[in-house]
Amino acid sequence: MKLNFSCTVGGCAACKLKVISGAVAVDEPNCLSDQERSAGYILSCSAYAQESVVLDA
Repeated sequence: MKLNFSCTVGGCAACKLKVISGAVAVDEPNCLSDQERSAGYILSCSAYAQESVVLDA
């Protein structure tokens, strides 16, 4: 699977994905709003799977 990216530091949201299931550790701060974080969105350039995950690209 090819994922979009641009800045690689969590500043542009080109790599924004929604976590459907699984645990992900996220570097902070990043450009996501509190609402996006609460809805399950991550930035793949600054997030690390802690177990198997399902993502909605």
